Amino acid sequence: MIGGSSYVTISNITCGPGHGISIGSLGKNGGYDTAEHVRVGDVVFIGATNGARIKTWQGGKGYVRDILFERLLFHNTGNPIIIDQFYCDHAHCTTSESAIEIRNVTYRQILGTSRKKKVAVKLDCSETVPCRDIVFEDIHIIGIDGKIADYECRNVYGRSLGDKVPRLSCLY
Repeated sequence: MIGGSSYVTISNITCGPGHGISIGSLGKNGGYDTAEHVRVGDVVFIGATNGARIKTWQGGKGYVRDILFERLLFHNTGNPIIIDQFYCDHAHCTTSESAIEIRNVTYRQILGTSRKKKVAVKLDCSETVPCRDIVFEDIHIIGIDGKIADYECRNVYGRSLGDKVPRLSCLY
């Protein structure tokens, strides 16, 4: 999904193999991009590289807000859930004080398996423009070792709800 997208619904599809569903990449070369009011639901990911992903370039401006991912099923997916405010597709990547704001993103009723041993959920947000109001509710992702997958977060403010969600100690 590209910048300027709003009021988008994606539902009742199967993804994979492939890259999954991405919002982004937004803000390339310091550009201003927005994406808002996006609903992704009732999606099955089979052997996908990524699942539900938001990716923005450092130095970009704008926002991603009011996003809902719900009722997702992952089977052998590499990176089931990703927020990446440091996206870069080349060798000389730089960090910036500017970043696209990511706010009000909910992940609800998500089940499945990751083909990674440890980290299946990675939320990597900027120190200067942290991700805010990120909500996890009823999430159960298992790694290839059969154990509940780990979550990794940096500069993320939000909460986890429901008894299936491991307490995300990395959320502020």
